[in-house]
Amino acid sequence: DILAMEQELLRSHQSFFFPPTSSTFCLILLNRLTSEPPAAISSVIESCQFMIELAACDGFFVAHRASTIAVAAIVLTLEINSKASPD
Repeated sequence: DILAMEQELLRSHQSFFFPPTSSTFCLILLNRLTSEPPAAISSVIESCQFMIELAACDGFFVAHRASTIAVAAIVLTLEINSKASPD
């Protein structure tokens, strides 16, 4: 069984792996959503990072997955940017 083998490998190496953070998810999602280089969307990335930092300060978000927080930060940032830019 593959799962048992993976668990045995982890135990034998005594490795500790940490799950991806909200910031990591945010960068991965933004890279998948746009063909622009990271430098071109740096303001969006910075805004998302700020939203994630705000979420880290609120105990409400502890129960939520890092990926959910990342998506919420992206959506909120894009919504704020769309309202700020004139059509």
